[in-house]
Amino acid sequence: MKKIILGVISACFITTMASGANQNEAFARINDLNNQTQHLQCEVDKLRAELNRMQRIKRVCHRPRMARCHAPCHPCQGSHSLGFYPPFPNRSNCMGAGGEPLEAGFVDNAFNEYARIWSTPQNLLLLAAMGATVTTSPFLGLRSAFDASDLIVNLPTMNEDLRFLKENVKLRRKLACQGLRLPDRPIIELGGKIEGIIFAQDDWNNGPRRSDINLSSARLDVLVQVSHAVLGFLALNMDNSTFDLLNNSSLDIQLAGSSNRVFNSRVFVSRAFVTIGDLDCFPVYFTIGQMFVPFGRYASNMVTSTLTVALARTNERAVLLGYYKDGVYASVYAFKGDSDVDSAGVNAGGVNFGFEKTWSDGSINIGAGYIGNIADSTGIQVTGNGVGFFGLGLNDFTEDLIHNVPAYDVHGEFAFGKFSLFAEYIQTTRSFETIDLSFNGRGAKPSASNVELAYNFKVADKPASLAVGHGTTSEALALNLPKESFLAAFNISIWKNTIESLEFRHDENYDSSDFAGGRGAIPVVVNSAGGSRNTYTLQVGVYF
Repeated sequence: MKKIILGVISACFITTMASGANQNEAFARINDLNNQTQHLQCEVDKLRAELNRMQRIKRVCHRPRMARCHAPCHPCQGSHSLGFYPPFPNRSNCMGAGGEPLEAGFVDNAFNEYARIWSTPQNLLLLAAMGATVTTSPFLGLRSAFDASDLIVNLPTMNEDLRFLKENVKLRRKLACQGLRLPDRPIIELGGKIEGIIFAQDDWNNGPRRSDINLSSARLDVLVQVSHAVLGFLALNMDNSTFDLLNNSSLDIQLAGSSNRVFNSRVFVSRAFVTIGDLDCFPVYFTIGQMFVPFGRYASNMVTSTLTVALARTNERAVLLGYYKDGVYASVYAFKGDSDVDSAGVNAGGVNFGFEKTWSDGSINIGAGYIGNIADSTGIQVTGNGVGFFGLGLNDFTEDLIHNVPAYDVHGEFAFGKFSLFAEYIQTTRSFETIDLSFNGRGAKPSASNVELAYNFKVADKPASLAVGHGTTSEALALNLPKESFLAAFNISIWKNTIESLEFRHDENYDSSDFAGGRGAIPVVVNSAGGSRNTYTLQVGVYF
């Protein structure tokens, strides 16, 4: 066909030259048309190759689903050209790491449109060579849930490393089923939140009411995928706490500790860790860094902190070895706690295990955990008391406990249709020594519980939820915690990637005859004020 076209063109121009046209100009025009013809022929060849490739993908991804089939360990099969992983053999492999349908968490229309634009060989080469190194959550610009529930910042902070590994498996399998592959180069995913609150609160025994307008949270998350098996995570938070000005001579610290809250808006590293693992290849993973160790679950629909969080959540620089397969998860971890009990080395750790499963209209997550020393939790290190026991983190003397105090946790999360139920209980296995933490003149043995029921619905096509909760503590007066709490919250997303919340909280205090203390507070003790108090909170949050 190409030769016939060239022959016709040549004959036409020979005739033109015979008529007296400039011979050199004619030959130049012949060369130009010849080049254009070659270019068109190349485009035809490319289109033909692209059609063949799309037909192969269609045949691969539309084979009948097998009853049970996991994806091959594609990153473990050796190197591949352009840093891409090979596509999976059939759609039976297009499922999450735990076997759940892969469509969960993805919006197919948006994904298919993205695949249509980028699925040519030329664009895949461009994605490998010049693909986005920095992107926002969620990855690849897929449309997030309207209420931002699938963004990094709103994922559970407990077992955070495992959640990132599972999401990475989902993403790679989804890309493979659309004929796309992740580039083997560092990818940085950014997320975060800004939350402001207005609240009013009665003091105990119907004392004077106080109210405030405040910035309750400002956070920036950075998730870095450096290879198919290595990721890093960094969370930067705002810290508006004050310092002891008497013990700090730095002018910057003095300003930060002043009564001017704007000076208190410091930024600190909340969590920073490295995780090595690929659940497509091996069910074991490794994490090291600063993290919330996996003791407790702390699921909640509320604005203010639950009593279980206030008692036991523990942020430490730790090393963790985890396992996940078919919904079964477990981990063991160790760290050097601040409450050293005369130990200069690694002196604390724990274990965590559970099971989770998701189906079309529900899910379940049940588990338990054990920690060797609950004294390292944030709520025991810093109590927020104005008088009496300030927390074990006050100085070296207050950290020097007589003995460790282990604790255990059991928790369950259940979703069925539009309803969800959270339940959790935490209890120490032995009492503190009286000098370390006391309740009514004896060593305290603190515990906490939390139960929540939520109903999810829509208001004018906007996602909303209504939740009620009940929490209790025991022998936790020195930790500045109420004896009992009743909560109710209404959450709605009026605008995309925002959550507007209204919460009512009723706290019942310990009896006025109760008293408590701890290290550094003797002989000063905390006497319960008795009575109750109400707190009304309005929060507006932006998530990205």
